[in-house]
Amino acid sequence: MILKYLENPNYSNQENSPLSIILGFAGGSEKLLTNYSKLWLKRGFNCLILCQNNIEFSSYFYTDYSLKIVNFIENYIKNKNKNQIICFHSLSIGATLFSCFLKYIQDNKQYSYIIKLIKGTVYDSAPLINEKHYLCAVNNINQHSIGIYTEKSLQYFNECWKYQSEHFYPYLISPINKWHHFVITSPNDLVTISIDTFLEQLITNNKSIIPFSENEINNNNQYYLYKKVFNSDHCCHLLTNPKEYQDSINKFIDLFFLNSKL
Repeated sequence: MILKYLENPNYSNQENSPLSIILGFAGGSEKLLTNYSKLWLKRGFNCLILCQNNIEFSSYFYTDYSLKIVNFIENYIKNKNKNQIICFHSLSIGATLFSCFLKYIQDNKQYSYIIKLIKGTVYDSAPLINEKHYLCAVNNINQHSIGIYTEKSLQYFNECWKYQSEHFYPYLISPINKWHHFVITSPNDLVTISIDTFLEQLITNNKSIIPFSENEINNNNQYYLYKKVFNSDHCCHLLTNPKEYQDSINKFIDLFFLNSKL
């Protein structure tokens, strides 16, 4: 896995720079993920990119990757981020790494303070799959992805989602996840079949999170669930709809981080 740090060269007040951590999809190159970092760099964020160029899903469960993220965050908030604003942008299977990270910082109490530093999460094409839905997702991939993935890759899908649904999914809908959520999905996406279940469980478990409504927005200890539906394919929303995607990220930043002047 590759970790690359990108600093916004046009933002003068680096001591207060917020941080966006982009967790890439399997097989996503550094070049591709850099396009996502540009969305945040334009708004004054610095970015940490994590990408994996081959499809070895088991690596998304390695605790050493979570530890690398933790070490980077600790160093960053010490030197670069006195405002302590951290956002995660998870692409596809990157959400699995995020759930593993959440488990890691809760299991290791010396890092549990990081939970309070997270101010927002973007889930793009994320397989937010519980135990009830993971087999259906795997079957969808098996039926509709002939020629795209090898048999070994499809086996990884099965193993990855089964393990995630059993061990990590509860950390994505935990009541202590008090931050804003932005879910990007599509009816053409085969792996987001349980997205509505995820949204319902997140709101049920965390009473401080409500569906976003522009007519009711307030900042009184309320966190919002913002959903955007595209018609493009899995992990192709930015590529297919670059302006609309950028506008959506800008809206998320403006509404929930009061960050329009960064």
